[in-house]
Amino acid sequence: MKIKDEQFYKTLRDFLDTYLVSQKNYSRNTQRAYKLAFSQLLDYFKDEMGFPYSKIGFEHMTYNNICGYTAWLERTRNCAVQTVNQRLMAIRSFTKYASMIDPAKIHVQVEVTRVCL
Repeated sequence: MKIKDEQFYKTLRDFLDTYLVSQKNYSRNTQRAYKLAFSQLLDYFKDEMGFPYSKIGFEHMTYNNICGYTAWLERTRNCAVQTVNQRLMAIRSFTKYASMIDPAKIHVQVEVTRVCL
């Protein structure tokens, strides 16, 4: 299976496995919470929006998609507002990291920053 946006997955892996723990010195529990947030986000894109994992990339990190994800967390997953905010902060942190690594991704950070509950 050919991944359409390999840079998305590489950046996500580096963010979760290296940046959070080695550079930000976040706990392993925080790392696990962030991984869960992205696992649920990718599941949302696949199951609710119909995007195969291999097609998911930075272009899917839009205001409307992330708003849909947060609504899905509340409505379908019955997550508390605090949990939804935690997931949203993980996504915002990732997009900030992605824009630091590749300034061409700044538009992704701007899109996600607009999302609020």
